[in-house]
Amino acid sequence: MSRQMSRAVGVLVVLLAVAGGVAGSAMCRSVYREFQSYGRLLELVSIGIGLFGLCLLFPGRSVCIWIWLVGGILTAVVFLGPVYLSSIHSPGYGHVCKENLSQIGKAIWAYRQNNEGYMPYDERGPLYSLAILYPDYFLSARPFQCPYVRSSWAKRHMGAQFPADSALSGERCHYGYTWRCAANPSPRFIIAADMPENHAEGGKTGYNVLYADGAITWEEAPFCSHDPNDNIFAREPGWSPDTDSFIRLE
Repeated sequence: MSRQMSRAVGVLVVLLAVAGGVAGSAMCRSVYREFQSYGRLLELVSIGIGLFGLCLLFPGRSVCIWIWLVGGILTAVVFLGPVYLSSIHSPGYGHVCKENLSQIGKAIWAYRQNNEGYMPYDERGPLYSLAILYPDYFLSARPFQCPYVRSSWAKRHMGAQFPADSALSGERCHYGYTWRCAANPSPRFIIAADMPENHAEGGKTGYNVLYADGAITWEEAPFCSHDPNDNIFAREPGWSPDTDSFIRLE
């Protein structure tokens, strides 16, 4: 291949890498976590393609070695640096956990828009009810899995497993749901929340709660609904699905 042809191909390859990087970056900003993973992979592949294009633009063994060396170091810093920092400080877990509940709230809101205001409900229980949202409102079960549940033991035992005859068979859920409540609940009615043990591995005592109006707050006590005497994790005397939250998994 002539030098001029090599450089022309190099330019095209670099442009292709830039386009791939832009697309990958856009996927990383998606609300769907599986798209974010594919976006990071596309960014990584684009970097490799770009380095190959630069080698075509600037031929020569020593130049290519330096291009790959510098490119490899920068790639490691960009992709492995955040992983290392998160392992020390875990700065993103709280945000991801809150984002999970936000996605659950948006899916429930969309479901209600299509079902005359009624919440997802299956008489067999909360997990069957949440599974109704898949696949029309979720692409996977990831939004139901708290990122603070990290150890292999916790991932197998904490929360509850979706029933075998549900749409999300075999997946686990770490967020409780008030599965019996009236259509169009009041804005401060709590419809979903972390289970109390979710954040134990992260050293926190408390949980995120999701209100019917879409608001999400961090609470350290279960008496946080519109009724200050209502323990959201207990079915107390006089409980009514029209007025009282009862967060549960099974």
